[in-house]
Amino acid sequence: MKLKPQTQDDSCEVPAALKAIRLIELMGREKRPMRLTEIAEKLETNKAMALRLLRVFEREGWLRRVGDKGPYRMTLRPLHYVATAIESNELVSCATPVVKKIALATNCLVTISVPDEEQSTCVVYTEQSSAVRVSTRVGYQYPYHSSAPGKALLAYQPQEFIEDIVSRPLNRFTETTITDRDQLLMELAKIRQVGYAIDLEEGFRGINCLNVPIFDYRDSCIATLGLCTLVSYDTVEDLKRKHLSQLIKAAGKISDIMGYVGSYPQLC
Repeated sequence: MKLKPQTQDDSCEVPAALKAIRLIELMGREKRPMRLTEIAEKLETNKAMALRLLRVFEREGWLRRVGDKGPYRMTLRPLHYVATAIESNELVSCATPVVKKIALATNCLVTISVPDEEQSTCVVYTEQSSAVRVSTRVGYQYPYHSSAPGKALLAYQPQEFIEDIVSRPLNRFTETTITDRDQLLMELAKIRQVGYAIDLEEGFRGINCLNVPIFDYRDSCIATLGLCTLVSYDTVEDLKRKHLSQLIKAAGKISDIMGYVGSYPQLC
């Protein structure tokens, strides 16, 4: 009897593996300890299945209980594997020295963020050395509509992606957050015209940001390079006057390394 050749088929899923992935995503997203009942509900599974998954992850050191019978929380063990993958990424490896150099020269928080389905995600950062500082972390996500990293990335994405993002609810975080669809589309058009994005306390009160795009060999905007600082230190106009040309030059250099051969956006 001949065996049928194995073929790759998306329908051949492993439910337990998918539930395991969803569990890690859930625990990382919620950022708080969670009890079995809530975990089962959010995973849309029964408590017996959820408990089996939790016991495996607890045994392997990925999850821990708060107290003997308390809720479950994620440990730092997954961070090791995520950090290793991030560090090996070509964009991260070539951008990290640039980020450190700019941070020393500007005394600002400097970040590299990349696009994700829902928000932009920080993959590199270097904090400033001053006593009062703006903080972030690798993996921190910035909403597309209310941050300079998000807007700088969104402006250069395919039109269907832009339409999908602007069709969603645009939550307000501060008095200056853009919550109107048409206003956001106008802002994105302006970013493409001038070559940079600004954040006028749109995500957090007291924080201004300035970001520029990074492109690759496909002429795609794959990341954004940016500065964040306290309003009491610099206005956005101060950031542009003192640091925009340096950001443009650095982002152009990273784009060259990533294979971009087009004309990098010039200052307007």
